Formats: sequence, structure tokens, C-alpha cells
Amino acid sequence: MAHEEVQLSAGGVVLHEGRLLLIETRGTGRWQLPKGHLEPGETSQQAAVREVREETGAAVTVLEPVGDVEYRFRDPLGRRIHKRVEFYLCAFTRQVSEQCDPREVRRAAWHPWDRALELLAFDNERELVRASLELLTAPETGCSRPPPAPSLAGRSASTDATPRGDRDGPEAIP
Repeated sequence: MAHEEVQLSAGGVVLHEGRLLLIETRGTGRWQLPKGHLEPGETSQQAAVREVREETGAAVTVLEPVGDVEYRFRDPLGRRIHKRVEFYLCAFTRQVSEQCDPREVRRAAWHPWDRALELLAFDNERELVRASLELLTAPETGCSRPPPAPSLAGRSASTDATPRGDRDGPEAIP
């Protein structure tokens, strides 16, 4: 079996006033949750806060873990990578910059929960958002919760990486 490098990353499911913060990636145009690698000596929670800030300009507070995503791919050098991303439910505190990381992010935007579920390119991230909504509706969390997301029954949860247009339009970063 070929050697497989394990990489750990962290990211945030960022909420604010019933909206979810997503990034549109440069190059692929996929909408996804902000995430990235851990720096040496950094905890996954610290990395999640830093990555959200770097990719969206938003300062956040970690509320609690929401789940992990694992996937495998080959990097540009052909190495096999096993990536694990630890995601945290985060509360938006303030906008500290209008700048996104231009190497990776085309733009960051707030979307209503139901629209964000439609836009997300990956099923596993969609499931993390649903898990976050469940955490927010649990009475013991004490979080202010967004309005419930409408049921997606009868709609296809496409994994198509192409944004589906802006019929509801993203909202600018506050």
C-alpha cells in the first residue's frame, strides 16, 4: 500500500442572525465552509478562528465542536493525502476586514440557512450545517438560534460544484 500523508485542518460553521457565512473558492467557484491547516503549536479551535478570519475577515467565537469531515485526494505532486477537518460551530462577533485570502477565496458572503444548504458543494458540509442547526435548537446550548431551515424533502441535494446563481443573492459581509 502506498504511503498516505495525514493532514489535520479546522474550520467554522459561522452563524449570525439566521445566516451562514460561506466562501466561494478561487479557481473552482465552489461554495464551502471556511477551513484550513493547523499552524505548528496551534489547537484546532485556534486554527478554526484564524482560518475564518483569514478567509472571510470575520472575527468569531467558538461555541462547540460540530463534527469532522475526512476525505482523500492526491496533491499536485501526486502524493496521497488523507485530510481530516474538525469543524466548530462559531458565533460571529465582528467584521475586522473586508479582505479575503486572495490566493484561495474569490469572495465570502452571508446566506440564509436554506440557501446556504443549496449552495454548499459538498454533502458532508451540508450535513455539518444541519447538525449545527440541531445543536442550536437543543435547549441546553443556550445559543440564539436562527429560524428553522425549511425541509429539503423533494429537492435534490446536488453535489454539483457550480454555484446555482444568486436568485436570493448573497448578503454582503456586515
